[in-house]
Amino acid sequence: MTDPSDPRTHLPGLDGLRGLAVVIVLVSHLANGGMLPAVLGQGFGRLGVALFFGLSGLLMARLYLHRPVDRADLWEYAVRRCARVLPLFYAALVLGGIMALWDLQPYEQHGPQDMAWAAALVHGTGVLWSIPVEIQFYVVFAGLWWCASRGYLAAALLAALAVQAAVGLAVIATTGFGERMEHTYNLAFWMHFFAVGTMLGALSTRPAFARAFGAHGAGAALVSACLIGAIVLVPPGIRLALDLPRLPAFGDPIGAGYMLLLLIAVLYGYGLTRLFAVWPMRWLGQVSFSVYLLHMPALVMVETLLPSLAPAGQAVLVVAATLGASALSERWIERVAQRVILSRLLPRCRPAEAA
Repeated sequence: MTDPSDPRTHLPGLDGLRGLAVVIVLVSHLANGGMLPAVLGQGFGRLGVALFFGLSGLLMARLYLHRPVDRADLWEYAVRRCARVLPLFYAALVLGGIMALWDLQPYEQHGPQDMAWAAALVHGTGVLWSIPVEIQFYVVFAGLWWCASRGYLAAALLAALAVQAAVGLAVIATTGFGERMEHTYNLAFWMHFFAVGTMLGALSTRPAFARAFGAHGAGAALVSACLIGAIVLVPPGIRLALDLPRLPAFGDPIGAGYMLLLLIAVLYGYGLTRLFAVWPMRWLGQVSFSVYLLHMPALVMVETLLPSLAPAGQAVLVVAATLGASALSERWIERVAQRVILSRLLPRCRPAEAA
């Protein structure tokens, strides 16, 4: 049996969990657009993004924390991260600019300033908000990697969380809580998801992880039962309809806590979470970045061109167009761009990483 604690071991359930994360985002935006029941929107998509962030920290930790770090390693790391994220992100920015010529706003960019901030990776609008946050974490992770190589990962994570708390509280004290809360779309409000993922990734490379992986005991059964029973309360819209308390996604103990529990369960291969390792979910995980960036242009186009079509029909068309475009994008933009960038900047590099 392959050792799951070996960082080189691929854990297919995590691919499927990435697929679930993008499905949550897609469902939420379809609901916000009136194509699915409204209770499946209203911030549900941000919980999918939180799951993305946790996965990012976990996979980055498994990829890098076991390696030594020097200037050459950091250069390779930076090139790989940029090659993985930026080509499609900038392609999406161009697509948004072209659609804006016809007064279509898939990314809620209402002027050159919004596009400039996004291009500079400072602040994104619409679904683009999470990409600058991801890039900001990549910068922080370089420091975490350096600390981990010297045995100070836990202390570094605690320090990062302390800085996050201080900055987050300062922002809240200055701006308060607006209805849309665009000021929370930065690392100061989402670092804890990356931090939990990073710690899980570090723990998953230890021998104890291999012994616990795929457990079938009472603990695993309890986790699976909790995941099944609690799922109905995860969408914020359902809790709002039931007049239950609801907090912002970054601090939602039910929604965000559920996503982190799901991440732990899938990482350890518990019970029903093995369903995430099936091929359709893994394929969704493979194309998830394209789905995330391209579903809003598809949604806006369907809304504009077919406004009289039944909501269910609109939803089907959006999903079909998104998946088709994402399959092409992943193959001809993401992969090709990575291959070209890595061959030019890292001519002797290892094969491309999947995180």
